[in-house]
Amino acid sequence: RDLRGTLLFRHGYFVTPWSRPLDSIMPVLEDCFRTCLDTGNLIYAAYVAYASGWMLFEKGEPLEAVLGHMRKYAPFAGNNRIIFATAMLRLQELFIAGLQGQEAAETATGTASAADSYAALVGTAHGYGIAFYHVVKQITPYLMGRLDEAMAAADEAAALLPKISSSVIEASHHLYGALTITARLPVVDPGERERLIPRLEEHRRKLRLWAENCPETFVSRSLLVEAEVARAGGNDDDAMRLFEEAILAARQHGQLHCEAIANERAAGLFRERGLASIAATYLRNARYCYLRWGAFAKIEQLDRLHPGLTETQAGSDRAAAIFSGCIEGLDLMTVIKAQQAVSGEIVLDKLVEALLRIVVEHAGADRGLLILRRSDLFRIEAEAFIDGDHIRVTSGSGLPETDDLPLSVLHYVTRSRERVVLDDAAALNSFMTEGYAGRTGVKSLLCLPVVTHGELSAVLYLENRLTTQAFTRNHIAVLDLLATQASISLENALLYAEMEERVADRTHDLVRSLDIVKTKSDQVSALLDNSGQGFLSFGGDLVVHPEFSQACLRFFGDSPAGHRIDSLLIADDPYTRDTARACLDEALAETDPDRRDLFLSLLPEEVTVGDRVLKAEFRPLVGS
Repeated sequence: RDLRGTLLFRHGYFVTPWSRPLDSIMPVLEDCFRTCLDTGNLIYAAYVAYASGWMLFEKGEPLEAVLGHMRKYAPFAGNNRIIFATAMLRLQELFIAGLQGQEAAETATGTASAADSYAALVGTAHGYGIAFYHVVKQITPYLMGRLDEAMAAADEAAALLPKISSSVIEASHHLYGALTITARLPVVDPGERERLIPRLEEHRRKLRLWAENCPETFVSRSLLVEAEVARAGGNDDDAMRLFEEAILAARQHGQLHCEAIANERAAGLFRERGLASIAATYLRNARYCYLRWGAFAKIEQLDRLHPGLTETQAGSDRAAAIFSGCIEGLDLMTVIKAQQAVSGEIVLDKLVEALLRIVVEHAGADRGLLILRRSDLFRIEAEAFIDGDHIRVTSGSGLPETDDLPLSVLHYVTRSRERVVLDDAAALNSFMTEGYAGRTGVKSLLCLPVVTHGELSAVLYLENRLTTQAFTRNHIAVLDLLATQASISLENALLYAEMEERVADRTHDLVRSLDIVKTKSDQVSALLDNSGQGFLSFGGDLVVHPEFSQACLRFFGDSPAGHRIDSLLIADDPYTRDTARACLDEALAETDPDRRDLFLSLLPEEVTVGDRVLKAEFRPLVGS
């Protein structure tokens, strides 16, 4: 039990973050802290004291919550006079308070500065803390645009990287190091560029590897860096797509800091290309993310650099189109009939076909797509196009691709929930339409969001290859009104389809389960006996159950049933047998899968039975 706290910390802090979401680690660290206190292991309790709060920061939790978590451990570190833990907690508190703004920083500073904390870490020869200090010094300067300062801190941290190897702070070094380098590449001289490129490649390699193993934590970071690399290389289309993917990944996994940075950097890309309105949308999103994160120092900077960022935009294009269209003689009977046709369908396929036919017929389009949102992915549900005197509707092709429509337009609509109308698509630069207009001959296009209960549920995309300015104010007014009805009808149809699918699945499962139950016993017995390997099982009393494979008779010379597993496998080494029994007891008592696997991993991988050396593997049975 004395080693339990040590094992929990090492597994929770240095192993688990690279394969499981950070959410799953916090209970392990909290259990570790309690265990260390119970056993008097104050050093590892101190490690938890400053490590657990940083896990919340890496996860992207609101800064006030992170700060509150860190502060609750300060009395423990102070009362027990654990100098390095007190210094680490103070350093983290000052860093968070600095992001929160001038007032918060002054309140937190008191009589201890970051320099004092660093001196305490040097005085205690706390290598991890010294390296941590330099990584933290990368973050705020990068966020505030002080790139030379961030680069100098990255250089210091790089020299100390072995001290923080396998901890999550190492990932922060690579993330902010890569972001700093990509931001500086356009302005550095050739010699400096030659020095930085290999470092950037190493940062990218690490982040890609971690993203493959634990996408919940690292994929947004990797995508963000790849977007910046594409931007620095002049690959604007790739950069735009990667920024969007980074934003969506960060939002999906609750990483406010990554979502904020990705939005801010994307805004800079669009602003450089002269697309001010799109840039403003991304920048407002960035400000909102920083606000939710609690980084008020960053918000103050954005408001200073971009006056009017929070002002309400004058007018609403959507409302203006609806009412001006009606005033100018919109055929209301046409709209009413169209709405009735849409509202009368409950079967999804029929609704989609009816909606697309009406849209193409009444909106001045010769081709249209209905793109539905399913499980946070947008998929083309159906396509309609004019074929001679008829409108043909075909089923969708899956995820949208560059041959289906300009993805930049789709991404903008899904992010902003604002409609896009291009009256002369060919006249716009290739950045906006990704060359789509030039390849297909499209002259006009319209992309319209369909919102249900405040959530984007679908997108209507229309194009015309015959004329510019094809989508008039009246056309747009009709579509806006239809979109309102379509949002309701689509929701009902999707619910109906889901209900039908569940009924069908349930019926199929019930029928199939009868066959499974009937043959399961015979299949398991045949599998065990024909495998040539020894399979056996035991419960909390460690006594082997009557069911085992035939190979066990050959290995043990007799039936293993009724024997204790520790005595059966480790007969001649009392110390190893006692250790194995303790690990098994802990594993069988655990309900947390990670901690159970940890104790099982401590069991011997080879055992000697008579004159045989057998490989042993212990796994929990489902439901045990």
